[in-house]
Amino acid sequence: MRKLLLAVLATVLFTGHADYLMAQPELNSWLLNTDGSTGTYYENIGTPPNPNYILQTTSDSANILQICYTADTVWIRANGMTTEMGPYGNPGMPTAQNWVWNMPRNPNVSTNNEGVPNVDAIGFLINGVPIFGKGDATSWDNGQQANDFMGQGIWNGDAWYSEGFTLDTVFGAHPTQDG
Repeated sequence: MRKLLLAVLATVLFTGHADYLMAQPELNSWLLNTDGSTGTYYENIGTPPNPNYILQTTSDSANILQICYTADTVWIRANGMTTEMGPYGNPGMPTAQNWVWNMPRNPNVSTNNEGVPNVDAIGFLINGVPIFGKGDATSWDNGQQANDFMGQGIWNGDAWYSEGFTLDTVFGAHPTQDG
């Protein structure tokens, strides 16, 4: 029986049908919401310097909501919510967003030398939560001669140094101004 099983496996592998056995990580690596999970986050109801965190439950779906694909492209749809987000040191609270990302199934190395954007979403995690650039949203506005929210985008502050105390317990995220 063992020899028969090995012979069948070898036949499948060497006759061009190995693609059925191989993983497709661009499709299979996501934390897809298959059980109706909703987003939860820790809200700080205390006042500085005495934080008091309580777990809040939302009615918004958590994790990846939908995956669509063609031979060339994968689309991922999520609310940007997952379970047990935070705690955050800032007063912002996460709210569902309508994120749709797309990516090539067979990416190529870029020939241009553009840097990673400093602010806004630059990627996303396997649960659909966006990853933001290292800069905060404050930038110099030459017209107002002052730092301003989003400003002209010529330069931005480093979020770790200017907002580090507000980031979550993994020191890398907090809700945006819009949730």
